[in-house]
Amino acid sequence: MEISSHEIRIMKADPERIAELEPLWKALLMHYQDIGSCLPCRSIDQSWALACLRHKEWLSETGSFMLFAEYRDKPVGYAIVHLEEGRAILFQTPDKVAYLEILSVLPEARNMGIGRALMNAVYEELRLSNIAALALDVICTNTDALRFYKRFGLMPWFIGMYQPIPQRQKAEQ
Repeated sequence: MEISSHEIRIMKADPERIAELEPLWKALLMHYQDIGSCLPCRSIDQSWALACLRHKEWLSETGSFMLFAEYRDKPVGYAIVHLEEGRAILFQTPDKVAYLEILSVLPEARNMGIGRALMNAVYEELRLSNIAALALDVICTNTDALRFYKRFGLMPWFIGMYQPIPQRQKAEQ
């Protein structure tokens, strides 16, 4: 598919359009499999079913929104943002912080400015709502995403860590 960036349209989308995101979600999951992680990914079907539930949950919250990047009336990228209470008890943050839960662009539409257009639209929506801060998580092995978000001025703040709880070792006899 040949896509020209001037043919891309960014628009707010209703939760009823979540089903249209399946190819974008699957592309994101496959990207996560490609970059590696300390955790194995869920199956595509299981992951998509859980994603639908979580997307609906986020979008049911006051102040949340979903943006579509469309090409010929089909989504080629999307972003979901919801609001959280400022959760930093050690640091001064606003009472409400926007959380970018998902930003995904189809592989054939990457490197065309779609991610940048989605981020700019996210910022515009947040300015209209008087939200002063944005947070997000990035898998530490996703160097392209880290570089992308740093270009927008986002900076690493906390490093999340994960480990399955080890089984107890039997006492040696």
